[in-house]
Amino acid sequence: MPYSLSFPEKCLFYVNIVAMTLWFCCLVRFMVLLPLVGRRFLPGGIADFFHTVALIPLLTYFVVRITKWNVLKLRKNAVFSWGLFNALHMAWICYGVIYPHPKIAKHTTYSLILFSWCVSNTIQYAHYAFFVKTKRSPTWLRWSAYNSFYLTFPLGVIGELGQIFLSLTFVEEASFLDWSIRLTAVLFVPVAYAFYKHLREKAAYHGRPGRNSVARQ
Repeated sequence: MPYSLSFPEKCLFYVNIVAMTLWFCCLVRFMVLLPLVGRRFLPGGIADFFHTVALIPLLTYFVVRITKWNVLKLRKNAVFSWGLFNALHMAWICYGVIYPHPKIAKHTTYSLILFSWCVSNTIQYAHYAFFVKTKRSPTWLRWSAYNSFYLTFPLGVIGELGQIFLSLTFVEEASFLDWSIRLTAVLFVPVAYAFYKHLREKAAYHGRPGRNSVARQ
């Protein structure tokens, strides 16, 4: 049943609803455009929208920090550090790796990023919105929120690594951007593995039956 929400809770609820809607719209647009125009022409119809929506996790991170984080029974340490890391990483992939080299977005790996990010974030924000409003989430949605990464995470990693290595063929050699992308490539696998372990721990704790708490990435 819905509960009476305080002002911070209302802010958090509506932000999650808007975020879920935008990610879902991006997913639908991707699913419609891909079979119609193919991957080579896909970026022209979705890239600007997708790159804007990809900034939402950064916005929602600060909204959660400004509002009362105990609304969602959040742990203050690892959850928030990983949440900020994930938001910054998404912004960097979009604007540091892909945006300066639009030709690489025609590759299949860009489609993998689109699909994995849209699916995972649509599910996550739907779960957060339900929990803020009703203090619980449907079992199927809670399970999806904490276990969908087994599908979306590998797809995202493959897509992001592909875009990183493709961008190195276009970037000016020995430039600041070149060294930044090379550093990203070197650190990507160990950091991705640490993030994967974090997601597994989160799934083991929050995703089991009977558990009605919620955790941001």
